[in-house]
Amino acid sequence: MGASELDTMLVLRSLGATHRAFINEAAKKCLELENAQADVAEILKVVSGENAKRMYDTGDVDAGILPCGQGVGLVHDIPTIKELFDRIVKEATDLARKLAAN
Repeated sequence: MGASELDTMLVLRSLGATHRAFINEAAKKCLELENAQADVAEILKVVSGENAKRMYDTGDVDAGILPCGQGVGLVHDIPTIKELFDRIVKEATDLARKLAAN
């Protein structure tokens, strides 16, 4: 996706259920409805679990609300589990050596 921390927005504030979400068509529509003081039923049509399921099933990232924190900007690749654990162990080992040297 190449997303940064600026690619998220807050939605569902008007319902007292604030969520940070990836900026997509569904999130923009939700915010538009909230700003227009739409009723809960209209907003729920956009943020429904059914839309989210369609999004996850089909890969259409605009179909539903995609919960996403600002940490998305720190994601640069998607490693395998082995690669991830190897990185964690290496970083911990390097840090332990650095601390032991001081």
